[in-house]
Amino acid sequence: MGGFMVYDGEKPVHVAFYDPSPDLERIDSRFILSQWSIPRINEQDIQDKSKSDALSKVIALFQVAWFLLQLLARYCEKLAVTELEILTLAFCALNFAIYALWWKKPFAVDRSYAIRWKDDEWELLPPPSPPFVKPARDPFYRPFLEWMREPKRGIDRFAKMLIEAPSSVMQVLYLRITYGDTMVHDSGQRVSTFSPRMMQLGYRMAAIYYLSGSILILMFGSIHFLAWSVGPTSADRWAWRACTICVTVLPMTVFSIGSYVVPLTRISWIITLLFKWTLRVIPLLYLLARLGLFVLVFKSLVNCPPSALVAISWPQLVPHI
Repeated sequence: MGGFMVYDGEKPVHVAFYDPSPDLERIDSRFILSQWSIPRINEQDIQDKSKSDALSKVIALFQVAWFLLQLLARYCEKLAVTELEILTLAFCALNFAIYALWWKKPFAVDRSYAIRWKDDEWELLPPPSPPFVKPARDPFYRPFLEWMREPKRGIDRFAKMLIEAPSSVMQVLYLRITYGDTMVHDSGQRVSTFSPRMMQLGYRMAAIYYLSGSILILMFGSIHFLAWSVGPTSADRWAWRACTICVTVLPMTVFSIGSYVVPLTRISWIITLLFKWTLRVIPLLYLLARLGLFVLVFKSLVNCPPSALVAISWPQLVPHI
């Protein structure tokens, strides 16, 4: 359930959502407060909604830290490290980043704050349901039809989406094209953890998202380079290197292509066509590279070196009496 719920009397209608349209931005906040009953909350009220306490977070981080300590000990004892451990290390780095960003994020909100319309003469409309009329006549499909009629406009919108929110691009692609530049609310009375909400945050926040996403991708991909020379055969090693380069470079290419290629799409239709096919091929190559890494990881377990099965001698590493 979302943190703020729009009510029609005592009946919950849908989760409150943000609409960055220019028409709503010009509305005076005093007018909004005079028409809507919005509860006053503070930071303590928000923290009270958190169901994931610090103890559970510390336990999860301790498990990740224990794996990192074991991996470091294997390097110190000159023991073999498998590709599976390197792949796990890359995901551990992402776990640390997610826990750092979500440390104070409310979790599992069961009771939301009610937002009610003060004027009883007006009746709140429920969220839009699936249309029962032809798409050409329904405004629900109008942005999608405009995108089909004007491919260049759709490409510009997709490139803008890549710059504003580089993460979870495939999740928000349909919503962004269909609903346009307005962020839509999630259906029903719940909001998923990875809700594909799009907000116009301005160039400063877009740059922060772009920079943080680039750092995470470089961190995740560069960790795979630790297994550059690991592998049972020469073919497996070269396959690992190729997949590692693709996992690291391809997302950065997608992030950069919106800034440098979109202005050129207005010059020639050939560039537009190449741009469209590039955006189709790159996600496919990235998916194949990720799948290739998983195949190589489990294939290497069949012929792993003998030292990879040796346990760590902790008494030789930890000072003791």
